[in-house]
Amino acid sequence: MKSLQKLYESDEYISNLRHFTERFLSRFIEMATSDADRGVRVATIVLLDNLRKRDLLEGEDIDKISLMIFDPEGRIRKAVAGIFVSNVQGVYEETLEGIGGYVETVETILGDDKESADGVPHTWLKFNALVKALTKFDGLVEEAEKEGKEGATDKVPFKGFEFGEVESRIAMAASAIIPEMGELQVSPLENHLRCRTGIILPPICCATILPNPPKDET
Repeated sequence: MKSLQKLYESDEYISNLRHFTERFLSRFIEMATSDADRGVRVATIVLLDNLRKRDLLEGEDIDKISLMIFDPEGRIRKAVAGIFVSNVQGVYEETLEGIGGYVETVETILGDDKESADGVPHTWLKFNALVKALTKFDGLVEEAEKEGKEGATDKVPFKGFEFGEVESRIAMAASAIIPEMGELQVSPLENHLRCRTGIILPPICCATILPNPPKDET
């Protein structure tokens, strides 16, 4: 698997790997989601991330992989976080394009003044995109559970799954996503202010990112 990772990292071999990718992609996804060896799963997810960066994955394939952000195994969530964040970026870009025009242009117009009372900085829209992506995939998990798809409940924890302490799916996912999103690497006070707006992050994300928010002085 590591040898394949190196092949997909090299520009020299990509054109010759397309047929191979089409033939074995479904097997790669099966290994990433279902293999009994966690090490194999992690290595395969890394390989699939290389495929994504080469535009060799369809949206449906990316969705299947992204669902593992709710996997009960921490190593799996960490490995898939980068792929999941690519979904967040996609939602973010669609939002900015919907506002009007090119992403870079809209970012420049909105700016990133987090203390301004006159508008919403573009980085806050990234938080909004994160919530939409988490909501989408959490909904897919719920649908899978309701439909009773074979193996679905073996791959994702139910809400309230116990890891020493009770956490929700979204809380566990957020803990893996935080290191992958630069927008989350901010001061505790700023995160607390974002949570208090009530429009950027739901309570469960706030609790995960900021377990002990500062108390009001009043």
